[in-house]
Amino acid sequence: MTPYPIAAETDAKAFGMRASFENAPQEQPKGGIALSLYVLDGQSLTQVLDRFPVVQAQGKWDGKCAGYFDATSRSVETGVPGAGGFAALKITQTTARTVSRDVGGECVRKEGPPKRNAFTIDFHDGSYAVPSRMRQS
Repeated sequence: MTPYPIAAETDAKAFGMRASFENAPQEQPKGGIALSLYVLDGQSLTQVLDRFPVVQAQGKWDGKCAGYFDATSRSVETGVPGAGGFAALKITQTTARTVSRDVGGECVRKEGPPKRNAFTIDFHDGSYAVPSRMRQS
């Protein structure tokens, strides 16, 4: 386990835990991996990031060929210290969609171009807030 330095003023280091989930009904597969971060605070651990989705995947298909599958992956790096000396989390995200269609009795799969973007999550009121649009359901 590698600790991530996240607080400049206190030399606090965060330790991460990843949890994976899978809900795989045949026609609507869904899964992902979520990251939670904890900081050692005296003799206890304090959670500072709650279930941030670093991998999300879901799709829908007809059980034979036709359908789609969306996959999103995110990397997390520490940024410049902000409020209270805690570093912002720099997120880089890549999303891609794969579509399958029946063309003349043959299943043809086409991968769309990956879409990339980046954003930050700031430390505020004792934790990093996961944007509501990203919360695991």
